[in-house]
Amino acid sequence: MLVKKRICLLLLIFAIFGFSSECLSKEEKKTCFQCHTAFSQADYNSSVHGQFTCTVCHKGLKLEEHIKERRPKKDEWRKTLNGECLVCHDLKILSEKPNHRSVLNQLLCSECHDPHLSKPLRTVRKSIEERDYCLKCHGKKGLKMRFKNGELISLYVDEKEFLKSAHGKKPCTFCHEEFSKGRHPRKLYESKRDFVKELSPKACARCHADECRRYERCVHGASVKKKGIAPLCSDCHRPHYVRIEKHDMELHLLKCVECHKDVYDAYKESVHFKAFERGNKNAPLCTGCHKPHDVLITSFNLKNNEVCFECHKKVEKAHVKWFYNPPFRSSSFVKFHLESITCNVCHGTEKKGAVYLHPYDKRTRTPITLEKIEETLGVKRENIGIYLDADRDGYLSANETWRLFGSLIDRKITLTLLGWMDVRDPVLSHLTEPKEKALRNCEVCHRADSPFFKDAFVVIRDNYGWPMVFRAHKDLLSTKSALSPLSEFYVFGSTRLKIVDLLLVIAIIGAILVPSSHILLRIVTRKWRREGARHER
Repeated sequence: MLVKKRICLLLLIFAIFGFSSECLSKEEKKTCFQCHTAFSQADYNSSVHGQFTCTVCHKGLKLEEHIKERRPKKDEWRKTLNGECLVCHDLKILSEKPNHRSVLNQLLCSECHDPHLSKPLRTVRKSIEERDYCLKCHGKKGLKMRFKNGELISLYVDEKEFLKSAHGKKPCTFCHEEFSKGRHPRKLYESKRDFVKELSPKACARCHADECRRYERCVHGASVKKKGIAPLCSDCHRPHYVRIEKHDMELHLLKCVECHKDVYDAYKESVHFKAFERGNKNAPLCTGCHKPHDVLITSFNLKNNEVCFECHKKVEKAHVKWFYNPPFRSSSFVKFHLESITCNVCHGTEKKGAVYLHPYDKRTRTPITLEKIEETLGVKRENIGIYLDADRDGYLSANETWRLFGSLIDRKITLTLLGWMDVRDPVLSHLTEPKEKALRNCEVCHRADSPFFKDAFVVIRDNYGWPMVFRAHKDLLSTKSALSPLSEFYVFGSTRLKIVDLLLVIAIIGAILVPSSHILLRIVTRKWRREGARHER
């Protein structure tokens, strides 16, 4: 009986103490909210911390002293209180959560969670939009991620700029598939490059399938596959701030400069860039000539001029005015040159050309690639140079080319070398000069000692367009054994094969003499032919 009385007494004491504490708690909150009116007491009471009195977190405050004391700066105050969160929220448990582990050393708890108005997480997930949920953390400028190699990347997203972008209406999980309001896996990457490669172009292809297919076949896509060093989608397009504007200098020029600084230094001195500076919006920036998702390897390439013709549509007519063999004016003279010489050989600052010979199958009119040589001749890629340069002198001679010609003929492939004259320095091809400074002297090329024919190269490409370039011996352009492989490339007076020059001269003289002789003979014999006609009647 005595034990029961003691238990009842203890319960009564606890009840009185609890009631008193509750009263004190309410009274304490009421006192605090007389000054702190940024939010209501009702809102605080409905939060996850509403059950606690203010002094549970704000320890050591005394009302009389607190009113008079000097208030610390807000940032200092928040840092001081951050440690109080860890009294209840175990650091070890927090560290096991992926979305907390990466930010514990970067952000204060109160930067993501409002200490006075935080709602239960399950309630927040249901009531808040996905973007707003993500931006609770990713809207903080200090949020970063460190990779294994020590690189840092900002995870901050500027909401206002994002909403203005082409992706502003898309939910975060449209691109970041593995993440959601309820799932935030922790991923570790070796480097920023590895992180970017996982996202693009995989995520981009969901909307931009055609652009990604073209990218896979272009020089950048091929380079990523071969070497891993080339721009991916997000290197040119900032995914959270994408804006496609035709005349956007940052996207269409400055992004390219990050890798191609030497090209930019040449281009900014060109007639094209100066026209752009003067406000001519039709003047080409980088992507005007090198299509952004179809970038091909242009060095030593056939048909580079087609890019120029997209803007200079009346180029043949413009050249006929001065580009002719007196007394004949014919567009055919212009056409022959435009189909075999890069525009910038004459219009560039270098004004020095070299001959580039490209192996083609004459029967199918398709390029003979490195893969084709591997398959047809059974020579491994790394040994092709050894196979072609049999005498190991670093040059492909006419005899070596003839040997390749014979090997392919045996396998029903007719080798022909399509000739193309291009600049020697691909960088300087971007420094296009005004037309007044263009090379207009025919004798620069059409003479036996022309500097434009001193250097020749054989260019064999792989299926991605990457070239393997062999320096050609000077005899390749001037000996009889090269006649068959070079049947589609010959420049009168320049390739220095005298017998062909002689035959060409004979052919030209014959073409003039035969009809002339025929006409003269008819004139001389006209009288006799008339008399013969009378006798026949």
